Amino acid sequence: MQSLARNIGAAVLGWLTMAVVVTVFNFVAWAVLGADGAFRPGSWEVSWSWSLGSIAIALLAAIAGGLVCSKIADGPWGVRFLLVIVVVLGVIVAMGNMEMTGLEGVADADPGPRPDDVGMFEAMSTAQQPVWVTWLIPLLGVVGAILGSRMDRSANA
Repeated sequence: MQSLARNIGAAVLGWLTMAVVVTVFNFVAWAVLGADGAFRPGSWEVSWSWSLGSIAIALLAAIAGGLVCSKIADGPWGVRFLLVIVVVLGVIVAMGNMEMTGLEGVADADPGPRPDDVGMFEAMSTAQQPVWVTWLIPLLGVVGAILGSRMDRSANA
């Protein structure tokens, strides 16, 4: 039972590591790109720069999360639990994005033109990420977590 609790705790800490890395790097990306670099002109659709940055950030975060998880876990089950968390939460987010935007990636309710002085938190709640990116993120999460876990030579993942 102690091993199960340790593996579940390792998976949760791995996921929290991923969340922290994504948050920190998104703040950095916003500071570097600003609204004009993060979005297409006058639109809430994210730019290619933001999409590519999101992909890189997701992969780096997943590698860090997999590494942290495998360092703490008691065998390969910690990483397996982390993979389940990544897939389940990733699918929920992707489905939510599809619910809001449909397959075409266009929001049902038009939020109107983007103001020039939009803040990061408003941008996060109104941004329109391409559907393919929201489905790619969980896949990168799985690949990155596995890669990160393999960086820890003591893990059996």
